[in-house]
Amino acid sequence: MIERKIQKVGGSSFSVSLPKEWVKKSGLRSKSSVFFSEFPDGALMVSSGATARTKPLESFSIKLEEHVSDFYQVLFAAYYLGAEKISIFSEKEIPDSKRSKIKETLQHMSATEVVSEDSKKIVLNVLLDKSKVNANNLLSRIGLILHSSIKNCSEKMDLEEIQRNELEIDRLFNLVSKIITVSLIDSSIMHSSGIKHNFFVVPYFLISKKLENIADEIEDLALYIKKNRRKPKEIEKLLSGVQLFVKKHIVFPVTSTEPGFSLPSKEEKEKIEIEVSKLTDPEIRSTIRMIYRLLYDVQEELVNISFYNKLLKEKVI
Repeated sequence: MIERKIQKVGGSSFSVSLPKEWVKKSGLRSKSSVFFSEFPDGALMVSSGATARTKPLESFSIKLEEHVSDFYQVLFAAYYLGAEKISIFSEKEIPDSKRSKIKETLQHMSATEVVSEDSKKIVLNVLLDKSKVNANNLLSRIGLILHSSIKNCSEKMDLEEIQRNELEIDRLFNLVSKIITVSLIDSSIMHSSGIKHNFFVVPYFLISKKLENIADEIEDLALYIKKNRRKPKEIEKLLSGVQLFVKKHIVFPVTSTEPGFSLPSKEEKEKIEIEVSKLTDPEIRSTIRMIYRLLYDVQEELVNISFYNKLLKEKVI
């Protein structure tokens, strides 16, 4: 933290000197331009011309022939970057199978719809006010839905509901990824999203991804149990541990994780592993083990958030 005194210039203007090291590192000199961004909380950010780009992409075009094997991931990447208009085009006629798959993919992209299409082109509009999307609320929603799916898998085993939940968690994960990506481009979005500090960006992304992975595993587990009519009673206790953790630590804002959050002890992990190893079905045993591995990954990121909160509280960062 570098402190500077405000100086009054003339009758109505104020000035403050810039740190010499920052000016040199940014390649600035006398009469170079700098840019100011004001946050809702009153904070002011100074940027050089090289880092002052604050607007996400407004439009993006994707040529099908250039992305034969990775088209759908590229489509998501354009969505994450904040494009408000995405044009998909081909030199030839877009096959019906590809056209159907594109529309199916839109189910995973919040507030996105087809606004026009012809034989060689499909135009998508993303009708989303990014400044009103809160990442904490999205993670909380993911937590609530995941909690519901785990409970469902342990109790009534409604496969259709679990699959609907998995689709909704996918959609929310993609929306979280979009907000995180755009917040790195537009500093005002980082603040309005509730992320507040760039130190939280990586934990937010990894937590949302691991929760989405857990939802995939729960769906696979439910499908296997339904197909093979096998549901060992022991998995109810193992799943309840995951369910309770999600309810306690994910349903509430992630950044509220108090300093001092710690990982489960080696002994606690060993107890869980002993219970998992007792499962006689190898497929179920493997899935439950993976769910806990993913849960431990989430816990590691919560430790990081806890540590960052401690540093923020102590004004170290």
